[in-house]
Amino acid sequence: MEKFEGRVFYSRCEKRSILFFIGLITVICFGIFASQTPRQIFYGVVFTSLGLLVVFCPPRLKINKWIYGSSIAIIFSSCLTLLPRNFVIKQTWREELENIGLDTGFLITPNPVITIEYILIISLVLLTAVCASGHFIRGR
Repeated sequence: MEKFEGRVFYSRCEKRSILFFIGLITVICFGIFASQTPRQIFYGVVFTSLGLLVVFCPPRLKINKWIYGSSIAIIFSSCLTLLPRNFVIKQTWREELENIGLDTGFLITPNPVITIEYILIISLVLLTAVCASGHFIRGR
């Protein structure tokens, strides 16, 4: 950032970071105000917008390998619910539901489709957070 006769000039990388954060704030505002739209439309617009932000405004700073590792560990730990239910101890809530006559499936999670959907949401949010950690805007 250089000052010339009271004007502030940003480098190309700083402009890209500014555009990334403006786009991120715009997507967040859309998410707040359009939360009552149908779920597929909402997810489509938000995820496409975040994906375009990450593609067209990549991080300009090198991201630490520990950030990548912790993000992968979070995603991996959320995938553990897709293991067979024999891997965990007996769950009383599951037994009570089965005594009533409800089928809870053979996985730890009773509804794997919704679980996979939320794992994808967590993955995209973490990808955006990792990308945001690689942007930097100098103060004035």
